[in-house]
Amino acid sequence: MRALADALRMRAFLALPPRRRLIGWGIALPLLAIAGPRVYQENLFSEGGAFEVALPLPEIPTDAGDWIGTEPLTNADLRGRVWVLKAWTFGCVNCVRSIPFTNELMERFDGRVGVLGIHSPEFDWERDRARLAEVLEEHDVRFPSYVDQSLEYFLALESPGWPVYYVVDRRTRIRGRWFGEVHSGTMRDRAMTALIESLLDDRP
Repeated sequence: MRALADALRMRAFLALPPRRRLIGWGIALPLLAIAGPRVYQENLFSEGGAFEVALPLPEIPTDAGDWIGTEPLTNADLRGRVWVLKAWTFGCVNCVRSIPFTNELMERFDGRVGVLGIHSPEFDWERDRARLAEVLEEHDVRFPSYVDQSLEYFLALESPGWPVYYVVDRRTRIRGRWFGEVHSGTMRDRAMTALIESLLDDRP
């Protein structure tokens, strides 16, 4: 039924005199050129938001994995500070496209918020430690990462895919989660930032 309605609308459009048709395309194409990239960046089909009920952050494994850009951290080390954890892998295009946002998030809060990557490889070739180091340098990754080669922590977080952003409060509770690509200035960025700022104002 919907296909029939779409076909009828297109037929009606094609029936317009050539001049009106040109005017219609002249209006529609610039709007698509302006709105298209914005809609793409907003990532409207991905899930995410603040949680009504806080969830405990799973304990970071201490007997496995590797660390880049920081000494090994435990949940006790995270306590007392607001954190953003990004579960990602370098073979994921959406993860790589979100790196500028993650770097910018660090700069925006200027040390008041900790940012930690959880590099959780989906495929065996993403476990190549040398290649990971190259990607970190190539894309100017400024946030430290826990290298979760076994996916133990990724699974403990119950991550739905790559990338996933977790906002963690000063009591190491997960207060929000955003799944999918994020860009600065989008609705998802504003929602995440609003939650972070509210947690910064909320003293334990």
